[in-house]
Amino acid sequence: MGMEGVLADIRKSLAALAPTAQPGASPTPPPGLDAPASSGPPPVHVPEHQVQEQNPTRTLQWWPKKIEKERALGRLAGPFKRPPLAGFVCSPLGVVPKKEPGQFRLIHNLSAPRGSSVNDAIDPQLYSVRYASVDNAIDKERALGRGALLAKNDIESAFRLLPVHPADYHLLGFQFRGEYF
Repeated sequence: MGMEGVLADIRKSLAALAPTAQPGASPTPPPGLDAPASSGPPPVHVPEHQVQEQNPTRTLQWWPKKIEKERALGRLAGPFKRPPLAGFVCSPLGVVPKKEPGQFRLIHNLSAPRGSSVNDAIDPQLYSVRYASVDNAIDKERALGRGALLAKNDIESAFRLLPVHPADYHLLGFQFRGEYF
């Protein structure tokens, strides 16, 4: 495949990953997740670095299936033989065990390496996430008074459902078995 074919594949993959919000709509975080409003993505300057897989040996056979699942769901573009975007940053992958035996959660560690990570380049004064606490829920239930109902739910893959601005795609790379995603 020539360079034009590679570029066409990248454009197609990026178009598939583009946010689907309505024009002019202001994205809002889900209930219980407070994030300040933004007039656009923050300026981020991160040195490029290579992936350092975290704890790969005990779960390496599991990784290709998880990566393919993310690709099939349209959350991931690739694989590419070369970095697909200018300034492409590779962050480490890791896994953590889930409650179910033999099940693992894929972690894309944007906080590594410490001191020069994608997350290190984000100003926490401008962009931070605060979760609702149990105390917040109790206070709201008390304020509503007798008869108020309290419910809890879990959104599967919640952070993978949040849209990413196309200008930031290059910050979300990783490398696996010599290929870029």
